Amino acid sequence: MKKFANLFLVFITFCFAQYNAEWNSGNLGSYGWGNAIIDIDNDGLCELAVNANNSLTFYNGDYTICWSIPFSGFPYTGYVTPRDVNGDGLIVLTNTDNDASAELVIYGYRVTPQYEGKIRVYDAVTRNLEWESPLISGLCNANIEDIDGDNKAEIIVNRIVSSTYYVDVYAYSGSSINDDIYSHKSSTGFFRNPIPQSALPKDSEIYDLLGRIQKTQDITKGIYFLDYQGRRIKVIVE
Repeated sequence: MKKFANLFLVFITFCFAQYNAEWNSGNLGSYGWGNAIIDIDNDGLCELAVNANNSLTFYNGDYTICWSIPFSGFPYTGYVTPRDVNGDGLIVLTNTDNDASAELVIYGYRVTPQYEGKIRVYDAVTRNLEWESPLISGLCNANIEDIDGDNKAEIIVNRIVSSTYYVDVYAYSGSSINDDIYSHKSSTGFFRNPIPQSALPKDSEIYDLLGRIQKTQDITKGIYFLDYQGRRIKVIVE
């Protein structure tokens, strides 16, 4: 009977368990979003990232502000999702220049009269601005990935200009904020919509963003585009 009572208590607790509102941002204006998949201050806890009012703000676990980055003139901001670029299984702030500290890569863009925006790279420890790109026509989002195996993550910029898709790759090449330290490494234009992996023919030749052919058996789940030469290039990993 006691065992039945305990099971009944567990059942009742399960049925009436609920999530209570813990925090509310308040009115974010005409545009805003929140996400939490990045540990900015290396305390072992992911911060809450909120994009609103021409800024990107990271909140601590107690909802105090950890870091707020204004991005005047660009109402849509975001941080580049970290990836495991060195194969150690850890998804942390990404190192783009192979120095002692990681970088936070963010972008800001506007949609009128067309898509355009900028990329910024911050040192995650000092929080100093390391680099800001010139105005990039068509910028709508960005990714990071070490696509050439040099232990430095490239910045992959997705652009849309007059309904045509472009992917640009920026790679670290300098050591001073006064230099163009992230050079424009390659650019590929696309004249077709994305192709899902399931729609690719079995004999497809897949190229990476640097133009290197990939083995057919290496084709993984993702989004692919056709470039101007008709080559299929993988640009987004899902």
